Amino acid sequence: MTVRWAKGVFRLLGTGAALPGHAVPTLQFVKLIQKQFGLTKWQLALDLAKQMGITTRYFCRDFVDAIEGPRDDCSNQQLSSRALCDALAEAKIGVHELEYLFAHTATPDTLLPPNISWVADQLGYNGPYAELRQSCTGFANALQLAAAMVESGHSRRIAIVGSETASLWLDPTDADEDSGQLVGLIRMGDGAGAVILGADDGNPGDRISSLFFGALGSGHAPGVKLLARQNRSRSIIGKPSLWEFDLEGVRELGPRLFEEGIRAARLAGVRVQEVNWVLLHQSQLRVDPSYASRLGIPLERFVTDASSVGHLGSASAWVGLHRLRESEKLRAGEKVLVVASEASNYMFGGCLYTHG
Repeated sequence: MTVRWAKGVFRLLGTGAALPGHAVPTLQFVKLIQKQFGLTKWQLALDLAKQMGITTRYFCRDFVDAIEGPRDDCSNQQLSSRALCDALAEAKIGVHELEYLFAHTATPDTLLPPNISWVADQLGYNGPYAELRQSCTGFANALQLAAAMVESGHSRRIAIVGSETASLWLDPTDADEDSGQLVGLIRMGDGAGAVILGADDGNPGDRISSLFFGALGSGHAPGVKLLARQNRSRSIIGKPSLWEFDLEGVRELGPRLFEEGIRAARLAGVRVQEVNWVLLHQSQLRVDPSYASRLGIPLERFVTDASSVGHLGSASAWVGLHRLRESEKLRAGEKVLVVASEASNYMFGGCLYTHG
């Protein structure tokens, strides 16, 4: 297992989020899939949704066809641009004032050029940018890179945007035979979230600190894969790359990722028992009370908005933080431990947010 910590403190200047269309209730969505694609396991789908606690989600597509593109204004790049614009508005700065732009997504509009290049073009940003092909823990890796740049003095304002349009890679016609596709249809949603970070100038305000990123190491088969068509065992001519899930592996190693994330936060100097909230990314739909008890954290301190948006992958952490800040739950001085895990290669990461 490997873990990397990054020193330093960021000013959090602004956050933003973009969710496509309107909230789709789970019952309405399952009925649509049943009618449109002949899903016979519709009752199992409803049972899974109830077990996970998912009531609504947002989709960039209409599910009229098994494989289809996003609606107008709901592509990955467009959601990313909207989230970034909201973050810039709160920060009260223009896009030209950014000195670097980082992005992370597993479901870009194009592999090459990178998704973020389209975002830069759309917003008129002419500075440097980079994109990580990563999901739930992409935010933690991006923070590691941003910290090094800010600490070195080479950059003062950096934007990070995480986005996911995972529904475009789900095929409803596979759901009856592929349990992974069924679970994906029930839990995954689309969206984007963004943050604007600045060097700590000592002035009052929100801050991010105690950055960490780690992985369980080699020897584990991936829990989630997004494969190109030529790598799949059966012919899917005419279809795009599709998700594959190792549900058994995720059940076995997923809880360990959460515990390792809490351990890494402690080693980063976070007094976990004293934080006011623990913000979980949306794949951690519910917290096992036994975990909370073993970690010494009251169950009511855990927060996640998975019930209303589903699992947003790479967008999870930033959307969750933005929605928590917008909820008016936080009081000045309160601390939020952000923890996420990713099953693709069993990674974990997080940071500490202090509300100014």
